Amino acid sequence: MRRVVAFLAAITTVSNLFAHTVECPPNASANVRLAAKELRRYVYLRTGDLIAIADRSDRADRTDRIVLAVDPAMGAQEYRLKTTGAFLEIAGGSDVAVLYGAYRYIEHLGVRFQIDGDVIPDERLKELPVVADETGKPLFELRGLQPFHDFPEGPDWWTTDDWLAVVAQCAKMRMNFIGIHTYPFHNKDLGPEPAVWVGIPEDVNPDGTVKTSDYASWYTTAKHQPYGCYKPGKTADYSFGAAEVFPADDYGPEVNGPNDFPMPKTPEANVALINRTGAMLKTVFDEAHRRGMKIALGTESPLDIPDVAKARLKDTGMNPDDPAALQKLYAGMFTRIQRACPIDYYWIWGHEGEIDQKRFVANMQAAHAALRETKAPFGLGICGWGWITGNFPALHKTLPEDLVFS
Repeated sequence: MRRVVAFLAAITTVSNLFAHTVECPPNASANVRLAAKELRRYVYLRTGDLIAIADRSDRADRTDRIVLAVDPAMGAQEYRLKTTGAFLEIAGGSDVAVLYGAYRYIEHLGVRFQIDGDVIPDERLKELPVVADETGKPLFELRGLQPFHDFPEGPDWWTTDDWLAVVAQCAKMRMNFIGIHTYPFHNKDLGPEPAVWVGIPEDVNPDGTVKTSDYASWYTTAKHQPYGCYKPGKTADYSFGAAEVFPADDYGPEVNGPNDFPMPKTPEANVALINRTGAMLKTVFDEAHRRGMKIALGTESPLDIPDVAKARLKDTGMNPDDPAALQKLYAGMFTRIQRACPIDYYWIWGHEGEIDQKRFVANMQAAHAALRETKAPFGLGICGWGWITGNFPALHKTLPEDLVFS
């Protein structure tokens, strides 16, 4: 069996415990190189000793090392930690699995990973742990997070850096999925939210930016929260020094422009906000994909059609109430997504309550036809609150077999 390997040398004798050299060949994948760097970083945090990184060719005949290996005989998400003599091998069925194995070893150093950051013990290690033989693999192929918008406590206010930090923590916790639900409702307080643009294919540029858009916004301090939880207010009125945190009286997502409170005020501002959102999500989704993660993005059914989209349908000679118009909108949405911020699944949610099965099916059929029409490289699925599960038997009989139910 031929293995693609990277080496992390570590002297394991007690007399010279922290005299390590990290060895990673230039042709190692990005995730294997990251695994080596993360092992060096956390060994430093736990011991105070900074490991040098050297080219594999500099290793000479040293035998005290940790070996990072991609082993194709293992499952794609399976890893193994095994000590043989002076060698600790961290192997995985893919470069992502090697990264998982590295993070598992880091947990043996006493480090704990959480979504909001790491927990590092104060007391330093006097010796590195020995892991005799441990194998890990997930119980579920997909496992991860569903950051839910329309609340100021959630991802509405996450910056690009916040999102990237969440993606990094997910990988440390061996998660590989992020799903984003988008309210498409034409509501002055709730949305539509900007993660998913609704429009026709003709209004999508080759780079995924759009030419027209209705207004959209995540939560801001200038908006009513639709469930009666919050009312508009000035950040200057916040107590106990909290006002000093905010640069202006109105606060919201970083994708907002300076005058996009509570919503964008011009057609140009609408378009600019949607395009900034697409650019931010592309940065986040690209990094998530590099870490072996899959992304789901989607709206609710029946799709709420914005005024600008209705007008554009009429411009092309279509009645917004015709089934063909619904398919055209989904084709526009899927065209924009695959150009602006590629995903792995588009999921359509049932409402929070019993669904209108006939209209739900019509939306799924239109979306399925649009998926084939646009040759979109992602899958199509169903999601929702508990009420939708009672409809699964009927939906299973009615809808195409290649739809995912969740």
